[in-house]
Amino acid sequence: MVAEHPHRRLFESALLLLLLNGFLAVWLNGGLDPVTAIVHVLALIGRTLMLTGRLRTALSRPAASALAIGFVLFYPADILWISGDFVVATVRMMFLFASLKLLIAERSRDFVYLGLLAFLELLTASVFTAGPSFLVSLGLFLFLACLTAAAWQLQSGYEGSPRVIAAPSGRRLGAALARWAVGLAAGILLLTSGLFAVLPRPYSSNGGFSDRHRVGFSSEVNLGLTGALDPDPRPVMRVQPLAGSDVRNLRWRGVALYRFDGMRWSAPSSRLRELSSRGAGYAARLGHERRADEGKRLEYRVTQEPLETDALFLAGQPERISGLFSRLLMNDEGVFRAPEGRGGSMRYEVVAWLPDPSRLRPNDVIELFSREFQSDYLDLPDLDPRIGELARQIVGDARSPLERARLLEEYLKTQFDYTLDLPAERAADPVANFLFERRKGHCEYFATSMALMLRTLGIPSRIVSGFAGGVSNPLTGMLVLRSSDAHSWVEAYIPGYGWLEFDATPTAGVFDRAISASGLWMYWDAFQSTWLEWVVDYDTRRQVEIAIALQEGSREAVFEAVDLWLTLETQWDRLRNPDAWPSLDAVAWNNRSKAALGALALLLLVPWAAPRLRRLLMRRRLERGRAAETASSYFYELALRALERRGFRRKPWQSAEEFAASIPDERLRALAAAVAEAYSAARFGGDAAAERALPQAVRALERA
Repeated sequence: MVAEHPHRRLFESALLLLLLNGFLAVWLNGGLDPVTAIVHVLALIGRTLMLTGRLRTALSRPAASALAIGFVLFYPADILWISGDFVVATVRMMFLFASLKLLIAERSRDFVYLGLLAFLELLTASVFTAGPSFLVSLGLFLFLACLTAAAWQLQSGYEGSPRVIAAPSGRRLGAALARWAVGLAAGILLLTSGLFAVLPRPYSSNGGFSDRHRVGFSSEVNLGLTGALDPDPRPVMRVQPLAGSDVRNLRWRGVALYRFDGMRWSAPSSRLRELSSRGAGYAARLGHERRADEGKRLEYRVTQEPLETDALFLAGQPERISGLFSRLLMNDEGVFRAPEGRGGSMRYEVVAWLPDPSRLRPNDVIELFSREFQSDYLDLPDLDPRIGELARQIVGDARSPLERARLLEEYLKTQFDYTLDLPAERAADPVANFLFERRKGHCEYFATSMALMLRTLGIPSRIVSGFAGGVSNPLTGMLVLRSSDAHSWVEAYIPGYGWLEFDATPTAGVFDRAISASGLWMYWDAFQSTWLEWVVDYDTRRQVEIAIALQEGSREAVFEAVDLWLTLETQWDRLRNPDAWPSLDAVAWNNRSKAALGALALLLLVPWAAPRLRRLLMRRRLERGRAAETASSYFYELALRALERRGFRRKPWQSAEEFAASIPDERLRALAAAVAEAYSAARFGGDAAAERALPQAVRALERA
């Protein structure tokens, strides 16, 4: 449908952009399936063609009603059999109805319906993302919503008015409304930001819409996948080093798995026990007695984004963990879990001990393995006999469990290749296929092979999954761990040493995967870090910190003001005493007093300078023909104020010419008539000569 007036064209264009913004916010965050996305894009294109007059036919009302009934019948089938998910089906239904309404919208209620759908699309986007990209979508929504509402009111007034005096320029009208919408949207954001600081919102992400066939953390290790893994660069953890600690090139332990069925690792019977909080945090001392010359202490703060696990990711052997947990649990494998962390963000601080493998010394302790321990960490499925033979061949005459483990680690690290490509076909025995045929794979193949070969030699072992490597951001001082930094390695129980880490994956598959940290990426990550800290994780603790900072700042400002006043008083007393004038140069003013005095002078100049600067700006706009309606109205208001100071007030029903003619003073009447003539020609006629003449006419009236 061709827009009949600039108001109508502006309104429909803004509404289309509003719907496009909501669609992109959902689609770019993975909340919409490809088929529905294509349908909605075609509907947006169709409506655009109708708006420009290139497409005249739309769906008939009977056809639209039939499609709507079909959508309603499709919805329960989608929930039960097609998608099997209520949220996915509901989002799809919303966009299908929006697409249908786009093609048939003609009446006022149709456009109101589309506006509500655009708002629902933005709300839907908030379900799929908690990142700063939502702020961009929200800002665009506020701007376009203000613009759409203003254009709608203008269109309604235009259609309902019995007569129209002058039809404004569409281009000028659009520019003026755009500036107004930007100001209003910025004001709304500023106001809501203040309310947000006082009333923080709780946040909980469902975390259930991620692509599960990407490189990323998983609570299980499954060697039965085929195809290819797609590296996922999305950040999942940010680590802030504390007390001068170095957190680079570490492994961040998440879960430990000990039962292997030939294809998949799991931890089916792991027992949980609750840790007790002791003031500063949860005591979590593990392992053998620490020796100062065998390692170092680590302190760091972790901000963990929503993941499909309640595990905490820790580097080193934790001694104390602090965080806002309702409770903290630990299982037999030394995995720490916070039940409320699944699908939600977490923030915690850790004091840990990082042992140095090259300086460890054994303890003189006789250790006996229980049957349960042996069942968990020495159990083997039906293996290809070549795996045990290969393990014995690698270790040769070595007898020490530690030496054997290191030989196996070195062999796998140097004799096999790392790749993210999975086998084209599922192998019946993936470990044997990796060791004797394919001879390349990703970290889970290396870790599984080493763990199984250790068990064939009688050395207890388990698989650990977490993250390794990461990228340092110098702007924030944080280590950023991405989903693609997910990693698996081995822990072997060595008598006298306890559980030790071994990583058989080639170095290229662990610490050499870091992306190049470009300047643009660093700034974006810094923005994301600030967003997570002050928006997503904003809570009562942050409120208290801000309140204390404001209190201290206001108290300091009062002290500075008193100090400045006393200094000025002292100077004034000396100025009144001529005998003290030579000593004025010896008066020492501190820098803060000078700054305060300069700020005071600036504040005194603002009321004088602001109206003059605005007058100059408006004059430049008139000379350049930009925003002439606003600038000409500004100068006419100045003329009315000048006349009002002389006792002449314009009546509401008087036009500019009628008011000028009613002034009894002949000289003022002539000047006011010149202003009225220039104003009318500039404001309603777009006369360039009048636009340039209006400021001079107003100045002459003010000086009269």
